[in-house]
Amino acid sequence: MNWRENDLKVVEMREKIIELTEEFNTKKGTDIENYHQKLNNFLNRRLKKMSDLILVEHLFMSITSIKVTSRNI
Repeated sequence: MNWRENDLKVVEMREKIIELTEEFNTKKGTDIENYHQKLNNFLNRRLKKMSDLILVEHLFMSITSIKVTSRNI
């Protein structure tokens, strides 16, 4: 895994969020009570695994680069 691949996954996830938001708006509408809370719950159910994976990869790459940098000093 490298930073470019991680960035591409983030972009793909953003596109998926837009698609799912449009799907949610079509099914439920935007004039419902607690719209943002319900939308966030909907997105979390659909994208939780993908976002967790991206976060873990990002943390791993950050920690690895910190270790490499500290060894070079």
